[in-house]
Amino acid sequence: MNVLPGGPSARAGVRAGDRFVEIDGTPAEGMDVDEAVRILRGAAGTTVDVKMARPGVEDPIAFALQRETIHLKSVPFGVLLEDGVGYVPLQVFRSTSAEEVQAEVRRLRGEGAGAVILDLRSNPGGILDEGIDVAELFLEPGKDIVVTRGRGVGQSEVYRSRLPEAFAGLPLAILVDESSASAAEIVAGALQDHDRALIVGAPTFGKGSVQTLFRLTGGNVLRLTTAHWYTPVGRSIQKELPEDRSQLPRGAWTLGNQLVATDDVPERPAFQSMGGRTLLGGGGITPDIWVIQDTLTAAESGAVQELFAQAGAFNRALFNFAVRFVQARPDIREDFALTDEILASFVRSMRDSGVEVSDATVAAADRYLRYQLESEIALQAFGEEGRFRRLRDRDLQFARALEAVRDATSPSGLVAMGGETPGTFPVGG
Repeated sequence: MNVLPGGPSARAGVRAGDRFVEIDGTPAEGMDVDEAVRILRGAAGTTVDVKMARPGVEDPIAFALQRETIHLKSVPFGVLLEDGVGYVPLQVFRSTSAEEVQAEVRRLRGEGAGAVILDLRSNPGGILDEGIDVAELFLEPGKDIVVTRGRGVGQSEVYRSRLPEAFAGLPLAILVDESSASAAEIVAGALQDHDRALIVGAPTFGKGSVQTLFRLTGGNVLRLTTAHWYTPVGRSIQKELPEDRSQLPRGAWTLGNQLVATDDVPERPAFQSMGGRTLLGGGGITPDIWVIQDTLTAAESGAVQELFAQAGAFNRALFNFAVRFVQARPDIREDFALTDEILASFVRSMRDSGVEVSDATVAAADRYLRYQLESEIALQAFGEEGRFRRLRDRDLQFARALEAVRDATSPSGLVAMGGETPGTFPVGG
């Protein structure tokens, strides 16, 4: 499905869409995944020979892959944008996340970045200590980062920054959305409470519970919520859903397949930041600037729901078409044109693969189909950084963060752009 950037397969020339024909002299036909993994894995520095079938190539292609320890990156790339702004996406909190963020920000500053956008959107969280360490990069020693409050003895604790601030004086904007959760919310909440970063995007998921496992007889396990996470000024990160579901915010689908809120829960409790700004509680992190991404119209949403009903087949068709498209165009550029003919070819391919879709649905979903096809082609051709470059002009949350940090000369000046009461005036989409 994908080749890890910089990994042994990528260096050897394996591409997304290639299929195993032979692994270490053993035919791959009929081989289950566990057996394939067992043969492929081995001591770092050794070599495994494979043969791959590639669409459009008659004979299998032989590759010699040198085994090595694979390190999954939390930060897939970093890029220096116009006007000296660095962009760093942090996708998940793994054991090296803080180290990766620090290295990437330091590299971008060396290349001339005077401000940074840290993207925590769709970051589900991960290792708590790494979330604390990422926040610590932008705080002075002794600052509270997160607090646990529990009913049991020893379950209430304050986590504080310990090391000197790595990037003192660097203006920082953080992007969050409805899928930013757990450790991502801890980072955003701590830096917002301390008036250290401007938070842009949408109210976050609200995953702030501490769960303890209790082993029961028969091998069962009881998972019980025993404490909650709180930001330094006392905002609960845990979002409690109302019993009356009609009180939930209204939502809409975006071009990028996210269900986003188009209004907010009323009467959120108010808190004061360390600098005296009004912050909103009530679960999750309410951004300083709430931006709604480009959403689908009612007609578009209805058509896309039909595609969602066949999501597995649609996603396979999308992936396979993008792979074939890129392989047939070795000189493809990032500014490739997605013409009506290309879209029509994709629709034919989609139908041939078993996706049942009417002409009326295709017409209504035109904008969505173009966006998804453009995104997948850019990903397969240029990787995650290339996809970001291709789609950035339609990312309203990113555009608003970029607009803010371009004009910032200090962290306090940047945070002031969020106004007195964060998140009260959603813009965009």
